[in-house]
Amino acid sequence: MPIELSGVDELRKALKQYAPDLDKQLKIDLTLATQNVVNAARGFVPATPPLSNWGRDGGNFPIYNAATIRNGIRLSTARSKINKNGFASSVRIVNANAAGAIYETAGRKNPGGQPQGKMREVVIPTFRKDTGVGEHRYITSTGKNYGKSNNPNAGKQFVDAANATGMLVNAKPRISGQRGQLSRKSTGRLIYRAWAADNGKTNEAVVRAIMKTNDLFMAKTSGFATRGVRKVA
Repeated sequence: MPIELSGVDELRKALKQYAPDLDKQLKIDLTLATQNVVNAARGFVPATPPLSNWGRDGGNFPIYNAATIRNGIRLSTARSKINKNGFASSVRIVNANAAGAIYETAGRKNPGGQPQGKMREVVIPTFRKDTGVGEHRYITSTGKNYGKSNNPNAGKQFVDAANATGMLVNAKPRISGQRGQLSRKSTGRLIYRAWAADNGKTNEAVVRAIMKTNDLFMAKTSGFATRGVRKVA
């Protein structure tokens, strides 16, 4: 999955200022380098929603639309926010559609589905012309991290339906003898599944594109604007 390169941010800034032609070509090269994974991930998007009512309008849940989800899987060369470990991503494939992101990771944190909160009845007094009194009753769940369905098995049914169309795949499986807990962050049904099948070829192509651009820039400017890109061991 991720490859750590030092100096990429400095190179990108220098390209925009001193060699916009190389910056434009780099974006083209990166798009070509990642196209196989992007196309494969788009190909894993089910044509119809795993659950039929997921494709209906109404409610607060993101609507499942296969075409919109496919379009949301794309290359991004915008620098990400620095994570808690002090790293930022300069080149990545993103799943920008909300429904697509849900399908990508459903069951990753809770394999049995998000638990449903305890339900409580809420009574709101209302005014009725015939009697002058009245009330409105509805059921709602409690708890920020719980589902709001009246069906206690809703979370499991949702994950099971997603699994029926595509299982979660870890793009960074455990290496023999590796210690510690295996991270879930590299697991998904679309991008991560495609990345796992790619077997590192796209990573290598991205690094080659960046290093080639770096060499061209250094030759063109004698390196006055950047110390160059290097791979971190």
